[in-house]
Amino acid sequence: MNSCTAALHTALAALEIGPGDEVISTPMTFCSTINVIDQVGARPVLVDIEPDTLNIDPAKIAAAITPMTRAIVPVHYAGHPVDLDAIEALAKAHNLTIIEDAAHALPAKYKGRDIGSGNNPVAFSFYATKNLTTAEGGMLTGTPDFIDQSRMVSLHGMSRDAWKRYDKGGSWYYEVVLPGFKYNMTDIQAALGIWQLKKLHGFHQRRQAIAHRYTEAFSSIDALETPNCAISRT
Repeated sequence: MNSCTAALHTALAALEIGPGDEVISTPMTFCSTINVIDQVGARPVLVDIEPDTLNIDPAKIAAAITPMTRAIVPVHYAGHPVDLDAIEALAKAHNLTIIEDAAHALPAKYKGRDIGSGNNPVAFSFYATKNLTTAEGGMLTGTPDFIDQSRMVSLHGMSRDAWKRYDKGGSWYYEVVLPGFKYNMTDIQAALGIWQLKKLHGFHQRRQAIAHRYTEAFSSIDALETPNCAISRT
C-alpha cells in the first residue's frame, strides 16, 4: 500500500463498513485512524485508554458496543500490543471485526506471535519515522479472501493487477468490478523496503535501548509516570 492510512481505508471499504455503522477506536492515535472511519460514512466511537500502556481499554470497549457497532480499531500504541485476547473475545461475542492499527508495531509480538500474522486485518506504516521505512508506504495483512478483495479495492476495483496481467502466463484481460482507489505501493518503494527489512532487527534493538534509557532517566521523578515500554504481553 502507499500508506497505513490507505490500508485502514481499504480494510473498512473491503468489509463494506459505511453509513449507519459504528466503529470503536481510541483518541490516543494519529488523526488518520479516525479520519478513515468518517470517510466511509461510519460513526467513530472513541473510548478511553489503559493508564500504563496508553492502549485502548477493553472494558471501555465493552461498555460502548451497540447494535450499530460493526468493528473495533485498536491501536498498538508506540508498538506496544493491545490486549488482543480480551478484544477478540468481545468481537466474537458481538460478531464484530477487529482492524488493528499497527502503524508502529513492526516487529512487535503478542504472546510470542508476530503482530499481523493472524486473521484480523492489520495495517502497518512504512513512513519515514517508522521502524522500517519506504519513505512513504504501508501494508495490509489478513486472510487470503480478505486480501484478494482488498487488492481490488486498493487498485481501481480491477480484477487483475499488473503482475497478473503482464507476468509470464498472465493475461491483459481484466474487469473493473467496483469503484476502487489508487493505493498501491510503487516498485521503487518496495525495493527500499526489502533492504530496510534486512536491517529491521538492528533498528528495533536501537529503539528499545533508547526507550529504556528514557524510562530509567524519568522513573525517579515523582511528577512523571512513565508508560510500560515492553514490546510484548506475556
